[in-house]
Amino acid sequence: MAAPGSGRRGLLAALVRVALRLLLRLLPTRRIAVVYGNPSTEGNAVEVVRGLLDRYRGQVVWLADGPQSQQPIMYAQLPADTDTSRLRVVAHSDRRGVWFFLTAELVLFTHGIYLSPGGTRRKTHVNLWHGDGPKAIDAGAVTTYARSSLLVSGTRLWGQDKARHFAITPDRLLLTGNPRVDQFARPATDAELTALHLDPQAPLALWMPTYRQASAAGTDLWSDSDALLHSEAFRRDARQLVAMCRELGVTLRVKPHPLDVDAYQAAGLEVLHQRELDARGIGLYRLLARCAVLITDYSSVWSDFVALDRPVLFYCPDLDTYAQRRTFNVPDLAAVVPGKVHRELAGSDRNLMADLIPREAVDSCALRHRSVERVGAVTELGATDRLLDAIDDRQNASVPPPPAA
Repeated sequence: MAAPGSGRRGLLAALVRVALRLLLRLLPTRRIAVVYGNPSTEGNAVEVVRGLLDRYRGQVVWLADGPQSQQPIMYAQLPADTDTSRLRVVAHSDRRGVWFFLTAELVLFTHGIYLSPGGTRRKTHVNLWHGDGPKAIDAGAVTTYARSSLLVSGTRLWGQDKARHFAITPDRLLLTGNPRVDQFARPATDAELTALHLDPQAPLALWMPTYRQASAAGTDLWSDSDALLHSEAFRRDARQLVAMCRELGVTLRVKPHPLDVDAYQAAGLEVLHQRELDARGIGLYRLLARCAVLITDYSSVWSDFVALDRPVLFYCPDLDTYAQRRTFNVPDLAAVVPGKVHRELAGSDRNLMADLIPREAVDSCALRHRSVERVGAVTELGATDRLLDAIDDRQNASVPPPPAA
């Protein structure tokens, strides 16, 4: 894969970025805050919009990522007394969105925005990013250019890693926690679980594997490892896990990444797709707040889930392959994660799930707490307020722009 930004296309992007930086300096600064998530309903973006409407006195512009997301406000579950007259939802592709971006005093984004030219002394740009975890951020398929005034992180370890990647000095790294963890304080209701065909009275085990092969709109994007369903061992493990959960009266659902090409139902698993959450305006982290246990692998989701202080089961059947092809930013994955790493489940101890639900084993709890200390995870809710407080402090102190590329 060619390096991002290489060749003629990279040169054009660089020229446009220079032009945008010039416009940011020349155009007036207005009392506007622009928020852009990819997708627009990404948890960090949703919670920042909620926070801004609560305490920011200027106009809030929420950039939507497509026609299907023109009204993402349903996700925010705004209190009844919220003044929404200051909120505008504008398509990211709309020229008005570019104008708001160029003149806003505050811009917050998750994956980059309009080539991310960076902020100025009068215009603060904040890189919320979209998680903290062991996957190497320098991999070719990952966005490698997102200049900003400030960078947000939920862990000390990976905050420092991201800061190195994005050329952010330590004083501009905000270790506030990811805003989306605040959804844990608003868990999905019994009615919402029922609408998702989940039993509100049964413990929920949510399996969130990272994608190995990604696809969007029928186009293959990249591959970090072989698809799990290509492995008969994975199918055996899936059957074993289903049996364990059934025996304990636990509801098991797989929540794949929206880009994942694996069809987990082919392995006999019940799947909960993102579109089902979207149809009901249920934020993913609100659903996670109802989980008794999380099952995952290399995804960043666990670094947020630890704020709930609940067990995590790590199932990594392709650990060696994934480590070689995608690579990690830590030398030993098992040494930092908050749970035991299992390469296979078939034939494993029948007490595997029973040690997590309904009462977690003491050694599992201790392992999680050690992990929280090792990665420096922020486990307190209220991350959005901490972030906005930090932005206020730095704007009042006139944060200098990032160094020139």
